[in-house]
Amino acid sequence: MDSQVTSANIYGACVLHLGTTSTNIRLIKILPKTSADENTLISCNLHVVSLDKRPDYTALSYVWGDATVNETILLDGERFLVRLNLWNFLVQRHIEGTPGLLWIDALCIDQSSISERNHQVAMMSQIYSKAALVITWLGPGPTELIEALRCIKDSEHPSHEVSILSANVYWHRVWILQELFLGQKVDLICGNESLDLDVLYKRLEDLTEEPDDLEFSDKPPLQQQSRMVSIVVFRENRKANSIGDLEDSAWTLQSILMMFADAQCSDVRDRVYAMTALVVDPLLPDYSLTPSELYEKLVSKYDRPVRHPGSIDHREAELLLFLGFIKDQLIPEEVSIT
Repeated sequence: MDSQVTSANIYGACVLHLGTTSTNIRLIKILPKTSADENTLISCNLHVVSLDKRPDYTALSYVWGDATVNETILLDGERFLVRLNLWNFLVQRHIEGTPGLLWIDALCIDQSSISERNHQVAMMSQIYSKAALVITWLGPGPTELIEALRCIKDSEHPSHEVSILSANVYWHRVWILQELFLGQKVDLICGNESLDLDVLYKRLEDLTEEPDDLEFSDKPPLQQQSRMVSIVVFRENRKANSIGDLEDSAWTLQSILMMFADAQCSDVRDRVYAMTALVVDPLLPDYSLTPSELYEKLVSKYDRPVRHPGSIDHREAELLLFLGFIKDQLIPEEVSIT
């Protein structure tokens, strides 16, 4: 997260009171400008709410972007650095004058506090599933992408525009698995243009000659499809079947890991926490662990003997594959696991 010397003051004045049963989160509200001066900083206020009280809010899903390119906003009256992509979203939201509360990880979580990060990341599945809307922010442009969203919304066979959308860097984020899968309603937004994710799925159906081609599986044809198509189709099938967790689904963690083998994240540990958030009996986030320690903990938790040789439990097999997948990503060569 983009840190400032004032972050302790900001979050210290807006305490979450964490606990094992706490469902408290922070939400932000973008304040209207009180000056006609274009150089006036975007100003946001923090609010603490309990998810148990069913607050009405929108959750943001976005790419953090380059950590060296920042803009300044006011957060509870204090100057606070945010990365450019988030700043562009806040500016767009402010221009539109859209009311309502927002959940944005970079602002609502004190990233300098390991205990708070652990607690809030463990709650992210609740945060996204209980949001009235999840906004996928694709950025302020380019114009080609804005026009692509418009065309996909209005045309039944926008094959070229779907290709433009699928090339966006957003689809390579590891966290979008839970953010999109768990969101009840998801809107893709680029600049001032929006597209309902359900409409995108319908357009993908229209573009497919054989409906069965859109079935999510771990067969080779899936690997030839774009990641965006796989994600959208998987989400729709999961939603249509009212699947509560991957353990009971026809689509495996193995399939997801194949799809996201090269997914991007700013913290390598998120490759684990973003995946395990979608399975039963997940490993709770602990950012005090080094990558090597996290790997050892995963082995201890999941790498257990198969009880019935020749009849491997699907979940065990998937988790074993998961361990093989993350080994090269998380653990230095000098650490050996037997």
